[in-house]
Amino acid sequence: MRSGAYAPGHRAQVFSMITKERFLNMQVLGKSITAGLFLASGLFFVAQDALAQESGAFRAIATVFHEYTTIEHAGAEVFGGPLQGIDIVVESSGGPWVVDAKGRRTCVVFGRRGMDGVELEAPCTITDASGDRWFTISKRNVGDVEEGGGGVGRMELLNGIGRFAGITGSCTYTTEYLTDNWLVTDMTCEWSRS
Repeated sequence: MRSGAYAPGHRAQVFSMITKERFLNMQVLGKSITAGLFLASGLFFVAQDALAQESGAFRAIATVFHEYTTIEHAGAEVFGGPLQGIDIVVESSGGPWVVDAKGRRTCVVFGRRGMDGVELEAPCTITDASGDRWFTISKRNVGDVEEGGGGVGRMELLNGIGRFAGITGSCTYTTEYLTDNWLVTDMTCEWSRS
């Protein structure tokens, strides 16, 4: 018998060992592929969930105090000043706005009231307890700014910092002016993250 040659019975044994080793390797490979597919499908669903949270809606109530200064100017009244208070989220589809979340609202309001009604604009920054911020600008050209007055307007969501980064959207709001320079604003918003 030549060196390196196998006896006929030995060949069957070697073939059997190779076949078992291939079978075991295929089992390991099959399990690896199965695990990989399972992991990939899980990541797909996590990614889908994350994408699903890239837009949504929320409703918030703001209770704020204003200190407007009013002057007469060219046949109209021009008013402006700070507005500060608290926002509370009362409804949410998810995402960065969660129910019962609170934020401090700080705004600068300026406007004009004349024979043709009121024009009001208010850029605001809302800061939550963690320091994350979102920015808005509210505009209204109906109603009034006097006690018992108010009106309906539009608000734009203009990005933010922290968990609000990249968010834009729009809201409709209704403001009601109360006694002693207090007002309440009820806003319903839709947002998306770009």
